[in-house]
Amino acid sequence: MGTKDFVKRSIKYIFKGIPENKTYVNITSCTENNLYAGKNILITGGSSGIGYAVAQKCLSGGGSVCITGRKEEKLLAAGKKLGKEKCKTAVFDIGDIENIEKNFYEILGLFHSSLDIVVSNAGIFFEKDFVKYTEEDYENIFNVNLKGAYILS
Repeated sequence: MGTKDFVKRSIKYIFKGIPENKTYVNITSCTENNLYAGKNILITGGSSGIGYAVAQKCLSGGGSVCITGRKEEKLLAAGKKLGKEKCKTAVFDIGDIENIEKNFYEILGLFHSSLDIVVSNAGIFFEKDFVKYTEEDYENIFNVNLKGAYILS
């Protein structure tokens, strides 16, 4: 900033004061929850936790959902609670990198080749001391939490 600009700015501050930053927020409320009406949604790791909650929200918004996970009995129980008519289930281990494409196309077939939204929610964590992690543990975590989600996307 040159001397001339500095003097101009100083005079403005003296007569007008320090400028105020203004923030504007627009809040929109949806009274009818039809945000996902007609949408086909795939949610990995949808049998429990955050994935299950996302599935509930998408179903309440009018969407058709397919939840995936590694354990069939857990998926079937979650699918039954969510409502079998709009919630499909598929056993799909996102960490099984070699079969991601095959599993994806099977799920796509459940939606008659139309998929609108993918929620990559599946994740794993082994609760143990850091120094006790093996290379196999790391590979499993990496494949499920990062590599599988990337390849699916």
